[in-house]
Amino acid sequence: MKTVDGYKKALVDLEEATEIYNTISSHILEMGTRIEVTNSVAITGVSSELQYVYALGILNSQIAACKELGIDSTGREEMKLRIFTFRNLMNEMEEWSQFKYDLLQYANDVKKLLTDKEKFSLLKYPVKG
Repeated sequence: MKTVDGYKKALVDLEEATEIYNTISSHILEMGTRIEVTNSVAITGVSSELQYVYALGILNSQIAACKELGIDSTGREEMKLRIFTFRNLMNEMEEWSQFKYDLLQYANDVKKLLTDKEKFSLLKYPVKG
């Protein structure tokens, strides 16, 4: 029965990982999936590290110029923080996505090892309402 227990644990872990993944995904959707830095520069979920560097370089230059000119830079500083948050969430979501995939592979591999009797023990009987 240890194989059955391992399979059940993998399914529970997969469900938990999916919930965490969905929560992170919801946070990203709340933030918006595109951050417009300038008319020609935007950060999205598929932006490369170089694109993040470029976008932050532009923002840092704008923030410094605002300070030199005595202009309020709050909006640009908030955008910079938003980009950091967005990147962290995207990285975290990618890690959870990979973890979900690994758990699914593991659960499928363990399921193949189950005997017919063990598979039968996993069936859930309907409850009369």
